[in-house]
Amino acid sequence: GKLLEAHKLDPDNVELNHQVAIALRDLGQYELSLKYFQRTLTLDPKLSEARNNLGTLYLLMEKWDAAIVCFQEALSDILYRTPQYAYNNMGYAYYRKGDYDKAIENYQQALKASRSYTVANANLARAYEAKGDLDKAVAAYKDAVFYAPKDAASHLGMAKVLLKQGKYEDAKEQLDLTVWADPMSREANEARSLLKNP
Repeated sequence: GKLLEAHKLDPDNVELNHQVAIALRDLGQYELSLKYFQRTLTLDPKLSEARNNLGTLYLLMEKWDAAIVCFQEALSDILYRTPQYAYNNMGYAYYRKGDYDKAIENYQQALKASRSYTVANANLARAYEAKGDLDKAVAAYKDAVFYAPKDAASHLGMAKVLLKQGKYEDAKEQLDLTVWADPMSREANEARSLLKNP
């Protein structure tokens, strides 16, 4: 409520419009959020962070092509400070479209921009897995857990790929690590049931 009241007092404030857009997106008010993002970008067309965030709204709305355009626009700004986010988000849009090669390309660009960006490593692993390239999927998961040892989802993802490859000892180790990383998580529960009956 405070944000909207501040916005009423200063409706042309770019940052306020951007904050309201993000808050509405996170509340699931997508259509209203869209209006505030459009207002933000009308007031400041060069705000690449807002373009990336608008792209994430389109991802939530499952408008993959509209999302990709936003990420490309954000990335065309050489002053955009966090290109890894836009590359990762664009990779996800291509992944959801079933274009795994384009997804992989964008995740790799995200990692070029920020080597330790774990989310991109895990997403890269999923794209390789979807493509059926299991060795590369395992390698990407290894990078993910190297930078984030407590990432239960990556440990579990790697365990599942190793099970597909018939590498049961390695898989068991990753399942144990899944439970260790976050014992109360959904991933840990799934790991426990896989440990019981592989």
